Amino acid sequence: MVMDCVKDLVVRSDFGESVSVGQLQAELSELRSVVKAQSTVMSQLASTVRSSSENILTNVDAQISTVTKRADDAGSAQSSTLTKYTDSMVSQVSDKITTLQGGLSSTTATVSTLRSDQQSTAGAVTNVQASVAALRSDQATLATTTGSLTTTVNTVQASLNTLTTAARANATTMQAAIAGTQAWKAAADRCADLGMFVNSTGACTKANGTLVLGSPGLPALSCQEIKKEDDKAPSGTYTLRINGVVLTVHCDMTTSGGGWTLVAKVRLVARVHIDLQRRAVE
Repeated sequence: MVMDCVKDLVVRSDFGESVSVGQLQAELSELRSVVKAQSTVMSQLASTVRSSSENILTNVDAQISTVTKRADDAGSAQSSTLTKYTDSMVSQVSDKITTLQGGLSSTTATVSTLRSDQQSTAGAVTNVQASVAALRSDQATLATTTGSLTTTVNTVQASLNTLTTAARANATTMQAAIAGTQAWKAAADRCADLGMFVNSTGACTKANGTLVLGSPGLPALSCQEIKKEDDKAPSGTYTLRINGVVLTVHCDMTTSGGGWTLVAKVRLVARVHIDLQRRAVE
């Protein structure tokens, strides 16, 4: 049974079955218990054989002494009978000794087998100990590798965070640039509608670079003021500052002499114009 256990353990180890250190230590403890039990059985068998041999020899000596005494007491008449009885007893004792010797030989063979099994078990224990040491070494290597991977992951994560922050900053910058470009284009389109130019700040200027009254860089007080400043100013979108508030409005520079600010439109009704400058004066 011990050899079967050992063979089963060795075959599973050769095929590389994954086992934990705790399982290997449990199997090692079990093998040690088996070896200890075998040693106890061997000692008990040897003690039993010695005790049985000594008892038989003691009984034989006692029986021989008894027969000899009876022969002396019975005299020569019974000598032949006693001799036969003695021979019979000796023959029986010899048979028993032969049987004991055979049992002793069998016990010796059993002890030899047990010792061989003990050696095999010791070899298996050595293999298990080597496997446990290898597993512990692999565990240490795995821990080191895990630490290195963790450091690498942290480094990559930090790099990703840096790249993400930079990308967000660039996106914000690009959005601001796009918004500025869109605003400048809108200003350029508005100035073009007025037959003017647009400068870097988005204000409408004349050909010589002078700011145009009613542009974002130089808000007017009313459309009438713009008309007085430039009698040829076309109708379109202008910038006014009314009561401190800068507004973008549409100025009608053709109807009734021009200078009108469009404040509302009513369907199917002529456009209503209010001269804000005149109302402000009043």
